[in-house]
Amino acid sequence: MADDLYMRASDADRSRVTNFLSDSLAKGFISTEEMSQRLDVALASKTFVELLPLVKDIPGGKELIKESANAHVRAAHREARSSSAALATNSSPVRHRRGRGSKVIGIAALVLIAWLGISLATLTFKFAFGALLGLFFPVVMIAVIVMVIRSLVRPRHPKHW
Repeated sequence: MADDLYMRASDADRSRVTNFLSDSLAKGFISTEEMSQRLDVALASKTFVELLPLVKDIPGGKELIKESANAHVRAAHREARSSSAALATNSSPVRHRRGRGSKVIGIAALVLIAWLGISLATLTFKFAFGALLGLFFPVVMIAVIVMVIRSLVRPRHPKHW
């Protein structure tokens, strides 16, 4: 609790203290001069520790400060819980990445299969459709293979970064 008093006080907290001091003046707990001095300090204070000496000698004053500080702590905890819950619901599932070795083996197998396929296709197209199409088909196959290899090698980054 003592650490909570070192939190910064809001304008609403200072207003509560000044209202409490006004009520204390009306009830006769403090004089007009004390009221004036305490109001000046209350309006200039930044933390609950600075506000506490102004009201702790008045009945109910210490409880007022402790309740205000506790309200701030509870609000901070609620905010932390809601933000962590939001992060948990918005986070993407963990993706297990294949190791670098499996990518290399996959690319090597793809190149080997593509080389055999291009060789056979080139021979077939040359005999069936002529030399021009026999050159066109391997070029298209190589372009497709390059695109597939690039998609395997390109690093993937999460979208929410």
